[in-house]
Order: sequence, then C-alpha cells, then structure tokens
Amino acid sequence: MIEQPTSGSRARIVAMLRRREHTVDELAAELGVSGNAVRQQLTQLQRDGFAEATGIRRLPGAGKPATLYRVPDDAADRFSRAYAPVLAALVEELADRFPEDELVALMERTGHRLAPSAPAAPHDRESLRVLTAELLDQLGAAATVELDGDTIRIEGALCPLATAVRRRPEVCSALRAFLSAALDAPVKQCCQYGERPQCGFEV
Repeated sequence: MIEQPTSGSRARIVAMLRRREHTVDELAAELGVSGNAVRQQLTQLQRDGFAEATGIRRLPGAGKPATLYRVPDDAADRFSRAYAPVLAALVEELADRFPEDELVALMERTGHRLAPSAPAAPHDRESLRVLTAELLDQLGAAATVELDGDTIRIEGALCPLATAVRRRPEVCSALRAFLSAALDAPVKQCCQYGERPQCGFEV
C-alpha cells in the first residue's frame, strides 16, 4: 500500500484538498509556486490515489473552465487514526459483556465476514503461499510467508491489529479465521503477545 505524503508540498496539497475542492491556480497561490509545479504534484497524487479531478469551475470571461480537484472518497480511510482505538475500545466493551470463549467465537465470525468471496483457493502449496502473502499485505501486515515442507509458515514483524491485540489477544482469532476462510484450509495460531505483538500462523 502506498503511504500518504506527510511532508513537503504534496502533503500540503492533500491537506488543502481534504478540506475542500481547489483549482490548480488556487493551490499554486496558496503554496506560492507555479501552476506547472502544482500540476506535477497532482499527477503524482492522482497516480497514488490521493487526488482526483471532480469537475470544473466556470470563471468570469471567456477563458477555459478550471478543473477542480479533491481527495477521493475511497482514500478517506487512509487518513483516519480513529479505527485502531475504536476497535480496541469496542473489544474491551465486548470482553466485559461476554465470557472468553464467546468472545473468541465472535472474533472468529468476524474473521469469516472479512474473507473475500473469491474463487476457490489454489491447492498447490506455492500458489497458496503467494495468495497468503497477498491477503496479509492487503491487511497491512508486515509478514514473511514461507514454505516449510507442506506447511506455510507466517511470521509477522508487525501485527495489523496491534492496538486491540495488546489488550485482548482474542482479537487474533479474527485474523486466523479470516485466513482459514480465504484459503479454505485449517490455520494454526502461533502469535506472540506483549507490547509489540507479532503474527504467527501455520497453514
């Protein structure tokens, strides 16, 4: 996944486009640069999915209408910092209401809901290993996926659900169930917990 710009003129353009639509001239005036410089940055941002042309603004006179740009709706989630703490708080609330076995079962059902409705998973081990790596990458997991005989071993350097897992390890059951459903194969959980949780699974 392409990381959002966090510094420089591209980050400033994105910040402006998140607030409202802008034309190239408006962005250039705000940044104190040329229109061509802004167009170059917008081209990169459009390629990375952080900007899109959304319409035109007709200006006074007979000149060419100005194109309006904004941040796409489907990019909004990439800017949010609310999901992890909200998930952690929700799981804590569920843990107060349900015994551990019911919480695990709930996480497993959640994982099954996450699994893509796609054609049947491949059965040769190398194709299955590649699919596993792709699925984890889509979730933002920094993981090594390797074949060890007939076993696919997953070792993660960073858990994509770390904020919630630090408080409630049961959350890992959702990821295990997700992999099991998506790969159509049994998955064993071997995660490491603590301040820096690390994913560990065997398929």
